[in-house]
Amino acid sequence: MVARENSKTRRKLRNNKRVMENDQEEENSGRGGVGKKVAIKTITGGGMKTTILKLVMGANALTYFLIIFFGVVVIFSVFPSSSPASENTTPGNPSGQYFPVVGYKGSIPRLPSGGAFGALRNGGTRYHIGVDLGAPPGTKAVAVKDGSVVYYQENFYGGTDAVLVNHGDYVVDYTEIKVNPPFKIKGATIKGGEEIGTIIKNQNGGGSMLHFEMYKPWTTINLHWYPGQEKPDAILDPTQFLEDLLKSSIKTALYSESIGS
Repeated sequence: MVARENSKTRRKLRNNKRVMENDQEEENSGRGGVGKKVAIKTITGGGMKTTILKLVMGANALTYFLIIFFGVVVIFSVFPSSSPASENTTPGNPSGQYFPVVGYKGSIPRLPSGGAFGALRNGGTRYHIGVDLGAPPGTKAVAVKDGSVVYYQENFYGGTDAVLVNHGDYVVDYTEIKVNPPFKIKGATIKGGEEIGTIIKNQNGGGSMLHFEMYKPWTTINLHWYPGQEKPDAILDPTQFLEDLLKSSIKTALYSESIGS
């Protein structure tokens, strides 16, 4: 269609010294997809009026340029769009949240690892309903986002503590740590990235880690899952959530910049 462009029209536009531009750009996130942009540019001069339409459809999508002379489309081009992706803070897409172990160097355990969600424990008598994030004693554990304490248990396992925090659209059980005193109280509030406690070695001969469990938002106590029964509906698998957090590395904890400091 480029070949059909009128060369005389192009010369008039180039030689015109009095060009007025009127740019209008509007965001439309409710129709046509998130991140849709429509840019309209009108160029007038020499008794002519040219309208250029630019349509951008989201990140990594396409940008369409339509140049219209007197209502006739003469050029239609397609280019890659550089529009930023929209962000959505959910358990599946944890943009804007904090990884719960400061300075974590490992990967997220998956089956058949014993530290993975769903691994059989205690001789096959129960399922492991969390993910173990191994780290040296003294490593700081932080809240993944703002929340409030719904349950605290001292000496939860091998001399370590557990604290359940409601983060709005999910609840996290931070266990096998020494919980800081302010967060031993039901209803206490915590900021995302704030130190909730420190990882300590459990006294049952295990290693040192943050045991991380995730539940649906109405949960107020840690749950169990046994072979032969359906997984309790409130229990969530945090594996993908943690992997996404670890990959994003978008924030450093507000109060916990380094291990053991």
